Amino acid sequence: KQKKKNSQPAVSQDASMFAKPTNLINIMKGSAVPGPKASLSDVIAHEQNKQVIFKLVFTSIMMMTLPFAVYFVSVTALGRLYPLLEDNYIQTVSGLASIGMILIIMVGYVIAALMESD
Repeated sequence: KQKKKNSQPAVSQDASMFAKPTNLINIMKGSAVPGPKASLSDVIAHEQNKQVIFKLVFTSIMMMTLPFAVYFVSVTALGRLYPLLEDNYIQTVSGLASIGMILIIMVGYVIAALMESD
């Protein structure tokens, strides 16, 4: 006689909820969390992921633009306000200002991540 094969995979009770296929309509309504086999569009369509992706893209854009802008604005401003300062000093202060802007952006991102609900 052949043994009857179990149709359920050998997974723990906690992991079995991720093994079930998810419905795209339920994901879009926010009632289901995409599992590990969900497609990229399913993951992006989930409401909580939309907020996280927006924050990540917004912060990435700020990280790529604001430090450069702060550096060039401070080089120009210090050069015009204090024409007797050496170029090395102006560039050093401008570099420190752009590093400060990076720190401000990172702290803001961490605070925003800590304030969101689980």
